[in-house]
Amino acid sequence: MPSTVAAMVTALSSVKKLLELVREVEDQKIKAEINTAIADVQEQLIDTQQQILTLRDENRTLREETLSLNQQIQLNVGVLFHDESYWKKKSDGSESGPYCPLCRGNSQKLIRPVQDMTTAAVLISSSVVEIIRMKWL
Repeated sequence: MPSTVAAMVTALSSVKKLLELVREVEDQKIKAEINTAIADVQEQLIDTQQQILTLRDENRTLREETLSLNQQIQLNVGVLFHDESYWKKKSDGSESGPYCPLCRGNSQKLIRPVQDMTTAAVLISSSVVEIIRMKWL
């Protein structure tokens, strides 16, 4: 992209020089033809600049989507579902878990079920707040 911008700057500089030279031309017919050609070049440069901006925005959007998809893929690497729970495959082939299927489905987090009801209430309320925030904000 920087070379494209540099090319546009050079082209605009050339157009400016041409405009200065046209002022010195005395034949009105030639002067009008040159001015028309310069106006066409300027219009094409403006169109090119708009295309560059559009492509830059599209590129940014695609990079963000790619990053998001890569993050989703990383969340699912080595995650298995069986026995009504999610399990994480370890490098030695064993599994760690179980992990809460609701938590995984709602917030994409691997959270172990808890036995203590106080801890469970805190986890549930924070998950509910996060779900509300995702849906309404």
